[in-house]
Amino acid sequence: MKKILLLGALGAAALALLTGCATKPMMAFELSPDVDTSEFKTFALMPLPERVKGARLDALQRYGAAAEDAMRESLIAHGYTEAPFTEADFAINLKAAVTPKLNVSQWGYTTGNYAGSGYWGASSYYEVVADVDVTANDHAIVVLEIYENKEKTLAWCAWMVDKTKKNRIPVEEFKDLLKGMLATFPAKS
Repeated sequence: MKKILLLGALGAAALALLTGCATKPMMAFELSPDVDTSEFKTFALMPLPERVKGARLDALQRYGAAAEDAMRESLIAHGYTEAPFTEADFAINLKAAVTPKLNVSQWGYTTGNYAGSGYWGASSYYEVVADVDVTANDHAIVVLEIYENKEKTLAWCAWMVDKTKKNRIPVEEFKDLLKGMLATFPAKS
């Protein structure tokens, strides 16, 4: 759960993969063992923020309504009904941010193959950090949080992280991304 909260904090704002995906995004989710989602029947969308950290100023205008539509459509397809915020069983919160480039080469560092032993272990540096990227790419982070509405407890969280490129992701692809994330949320029983 702490991992979820930490990743949720990275999401910082509330929307927008404002740039296109260069590779397949890393997506994950986690369901809280402390919250019984089987009793959920109704949902409410939490308001979107005024600004998305690191995003272009028009990100909310471009993606906001489409994101709300995607969340609403996905949850209705799961069997849930939208309700006023104060009456809903759960609330869904969308966060997003674009983190700046991490380019260690600007400080004179290079990545390479380090054949370590002892403290670093027997495997090479490359094998250990093969999935760690320190290239000069911005990263888009999208986080969906579902809170049990009475106790205000985090019940479920999904997140996606991806490298970005200059061309922004089309609105329909962004909707599909959110629907794909919500596909992991339990359907109403």
